[in-house]
Amino acid sequence: MNQLIITFFITGAISVLVFILLLIIAVILQFRKQHFGFHQKGLQYVSGFRRQLLYAEVRAQENVFSLIAREIHDNIGLSLTSIKLFLHSLRPRNNPDEAQRISGSVHLLGRVMDQLRHLCRSMNGDLLEDQGLVNALRQEVQRINQLNQLQIVLRVEGETVNFDTKKELVVLRMIQESINNILKHARARIVEIHLRFANNRLLLNVSDDGIGMRPVLETQAPGCGLINLRKRAEMLAGQCTVISSATRGTTIAISIPINQ
Repeated sequence: MNQLIITFFITGAISVLVFILLLIIAVILQFRKQHFGFHQKGLQYVSGFRRQLLYAEVRAQENVFSLIAREIHDNIGLSLTSIKLFLHSLRPRNNPDEAQRISGSVHLLGRVMDQLRHLCRSMNGDLLEDQGLVNALRQEVQRINQLNQLQIVLRVEGETVNFDTKKELVVLRMIQESINNILKHARARIVEIHLRFANNRLLLNVSDDGIGMRPVLETQAPGCGLINLRKRAEMLAGQCTVISSATRGTTIAISIPINQ
């Protein structure tokens, strides 16, 4: 009888200990689950906060661009128009060579004013709002090609999808930033811009035939161009990678979700 009671108490004690152990394990698992949930929410809040900061930074930059564009249009544009009108008023007599030079100056000034007008529209985003990303990019490529510093080839694949204008403007600025980096560092002659619309994503490659990035990074500190590209891609929930070689130039590959 005593042996039975002892066995009963031992079995009960073991059962209680197992129950307590299982309860502790359940509490620990629940705590870890809640901790993981809080951690994920914290990461989401941090990511959202960083994205809002990036949006604020981009908005500030766009406000500066718009201000500069207005100043160019209102002041420099007015001055160039006055110069063009003055040249038109000059009508030299009995001097065909001088008349031809004046006519050539008027023509050249007209081309400068057209490029300046397009640059203003590009800076304040009007061109993109009117025509969409692809058409705005085509005109931007045409404008840069006319400068005879680079030969830019644009290829578009897939069915073009127009998405949020603010996102399209960020994409256009990323392409402009890439071209600006190429002009400053790459010593390239040919640039290829490849846009591909597929599976609700925009896949963008900007490739050049320049010297690559390594010689630049060895001689000077990295600039903020690539940092800006990565930050803007992150702001659009996308990715930006850079592939560089001294013999094959540099390719900037950007992948961005269209509707997100």
